[in-house]
Amino acid sequence: MTDTLLRRAAKILAAPPTTRTILPHVHGAISALLATSAGFNAEARIDPDDIDRACTWGGALHIIEHPDDSLTFTKAHREDCPFITSRGAQDCYFPHPANVERTPGR
Repeated sequence: MTDTLLRRAAKILAAPPTTRTILPHVHGAISALLATSAGFNAEARIDPDDIDRACTWGGALHIIEHPDDSLTFTKAHREDCPFITSRGAQDCYFPHPANVERTPGR
């Protein structure tokens, strides 16, 4: 039994860490997004259901870095939208995905 526990402990300790590194610029942008949407002393907990809904509804998340070091977080554009394909350099002329009538099941 001791050998089994030691092997399990060694396997756990040898496993690589599961955390991912976020670039400081993106970390700062997420901080600003929380602060500007919920307050500068805000706290928000996002549970797995929130993540599932965010990934299921609306457009795909795009994070666009601009030359002035600002970032745009958007789920409001189609993949072929000029705003997305030009990385924010051109305006969008497609309707917002939420305003497009869809056939059920599509």
